Amino acid sequence: MKTVDTRISCETRVVRNALAVVLALVALVPLSIREAQAAISVSPAYVEVSLNGGRAAGQFLISNLGDEEERYRIRAIHFTFTKDGGLNHVQPNEHSLATWVKFNPTEFTVGPRTERIIRYVIVPQGLLKTGEYWAAMELESLKTSMSMAKDASGRDLRLQVISSLLVPIFGTFGKVRYGGLLEGVNVAPANLGQRIQFIIKNTGEGKLLLQGQYVIRNSAGQSVENGSIAASYILPGLDQTVSSQLSARLPEGTYSVHVECRSSQLREPIASDFPLVVKPSP
Repeated sequence: MKTVDTRISCETRVVRNALAVVLALVALVPLSIREAQAAISVSPAYVEVSLNGGRAAGQFLISNLGDEEERYRIRAIHFTFTKDGGLNHVQPNEHSLATWVKFNPTEFTVGPRTERIIRYVIVPQGLLKTGEYWAAMELESLKTSMSMAKDASGRDLRLQVISSLLVPIFGTFGKVRYGGLLEGVNVAPANLGQRIQFIIKNTGEGKLLLQGQYVIRNSAGQSVENGSIAASYILPGLDQTVSSQLSARLPEGTYSVHVECRSSQLREPIASDFPLVVKPSP
């Protein structure tokens, strides 16, 4: 970092650090989540409600497991996923229930080794269509930390880091239709060898939690690789790419890949066979 006498103007940027996002493996998620840095536990870690009866209500238990007082702000946000599974905080749309969620209180203090109950109510607005709506409860720490960094041009940056924790909230209305489609397979380079990528589309009205298996065969029909596809959420209307690390590099050549994915929301697995051409490494 430059000295006081020679420094250029130092820009301050706010960095939002989502320290715990529980959106991936509901079947494997415990009943609470912990944000290790501040020693905070939130229960439940996942909310799913029916909106058929109109409003829905519940509560979160916020536990301070540490020795210092913690201050938080709570709000509802909307989110989606990028094609590679990254989380995107976006403005509410027709699938969002973020504007319907009210918390009480919205700003609070939790003493060391104590608990606080935060109540919520979901009040749907307008005429609902059959399908699934979602948002996330964002628990934002009011304690910020400062860090220094440099941008690409070498300028000093002062970063104000805001830690937050997200808990997904899903609500269904009507008789939700679930469906999925395997659209393609390809192989891409990875830090360690290669990874196989599966392109999956959610063709239904509700989220899918999919996991599966694959088998790769060479042109002689011999199995050269098989593995599992990690459990992943795919939101309605989205294409998502799910990757698995290959145990060994595939030589140049032509292959076939059999893919089968299962979900508790689907009566039958979705399965397909795809040709795969592995080209020489550049």
